[in-house]
Amino acid sequence: MKIYEAETLTVATKSRAKQYEDLKKEVAALKKEFQGIVGLDNEFQGAGATAIKSFYEAQIEVADAWMELFTTQISFLEGIPGSLEEADLSGNTVVEVPFLDGEVSNGINKRNRLSMNKRMISKES
Repeated sequence: MKIYEAETLTVATKSRAKQYEDLKKEVAALKKEFQGIVGLDNEFQGAGATAIKSFYEAQIEVADAWMELFTTQISFLEGIPGSLEEADLSGNTVVEVPFLDGEVSNGINKRNRLSMNKRMISKES
């Protein structure tokens, strides 16, 4: 049986949003380190240094893309409690859905048996 509990979902979304916030901070710190490497002009020179700087410069763009994704995810997760309110599915709401576990499965099995019987009858004719 499937059970929807509004409070559990709300707590889980807040927890996940916090995880994304923490990860975003870590990637921002990493981006700052990349920028520091790219900014080493006089201390880091030569063909190898140029290649390394180019690599880290590209990683800055990757970090930006990740942070944008994290921001999107955080916004989505923070919006879920409001969506639950709008749909009257917040607070202490609990919804049990035995239909999905039992009746749908039984219906699919019945349909498969009927189809198999129909094919067997067609072959006999």
